[in-house]
Amino acid sequence: MLKKIVYSFIFFLLISCQNFGQLNILADLPNELKEVSGTEVLRNSNIIWMINDGGNKSTLFGVSEKGKIKKEIEIKAKNTDWEDLTTDEKGTIYIGNFGNNTNSRKNLRILKMIKSI
Repeated sequence: MLKKIVYSFIFFLLISCQNFGQLNILADLPNELKEVSGTEVLRNSNIIWMINDGGNKSTLFGVSEKGKIKKEIEIKAKNTDWEDLTTDEKGTIYIGNFGNNTNSRKNLRILKMIKSI
């Protein structure tokens, strides 16, 4: 009886996964965004804000839903190892400069944008 239940479970699990892996490409990103590390969407906005990982330009990119860069904001801080973005309820953007793969960094930081976008 237990075997029958296990085989039934496996059968239904396999049937439920039949569409697994069928993804649709919505947009190709431009070459300037070759190593995106963080994304964020502000409330009531259709712009997707993106940053590249460490070693790239210190730039915040505003990208359309079609993958086109609409805005570039130069950030006056070194991109040591930018990892992620977030926002608060006021729409302020924060950049996490805390990548630390080798656990050797001592200057982990969260950068707060001073002016609104």
